[in-house]
Amino acid sequence: MSIYDKIRQLENERSITIRLLVPDMTTMEDYSIIAAELRKYNGIQAIGPYTNNNILKISYSPSSLSLDTIDYVISRLGYSQNIKKKGFYQAEPKRKGG
Repeated sequence: MSIYDKIRQLENERSITIRLLVPDMTTMEDYSIIAAELRKYNGIQAIGPYTNNNILKISYSPSSLSLDTIDYVISRLGYSQNIKKKGFYQAEPKRKGG
């Protein structure tokens, strides 16, 4: 096995599991729509079963798919989720003493 094949194998084995709160996902039908769309992407490894508390559990490969892509797919379907974007630190302007 070449080093390239070994690296590819390790990238495919590595996965991240996230839990997203999707408040608009209230029925099994909503879950089915989101899950079917996410399964079209190569990096998705598993999607957890439907629960009544609007939480979607997704396992994905970070080397082939990003969290921003998952966010985009769910948003494009019309469902909102609670991914908080980190803001940039902005220093307060200094005032002259007087």
